Amino acid sequence: MFENILSDLQNGASMAKIYKEYGGRSIYIPKIHPDYKMLIRQEFNNHNHHTLAHKYNITVSQVYAVVKRETKSLFS
Repeated sequence: MFENILSDLQNGASMAKIYKEYGGRSIYIPKIHPDYKMLIRQEFNNHNHHTLAHKYNITVSQVYAVVKRETKSLFS
């Protein structure tokens, strides 16, 4: 849906049309890059959990979880 709204705006749609068409709907916009899991795994060095958490605006626990999942998938 986000792509539709963006496309409508780029094609000159008025805000009134956007409000009428999409008003009241919820859209999800991720706060980090979709490939952050792969990037974290590539940058992870066993000592930079806090740095990666800060860089990608996630918790240290989430960094641990990503590393664990991504490592497990490499060996599956």
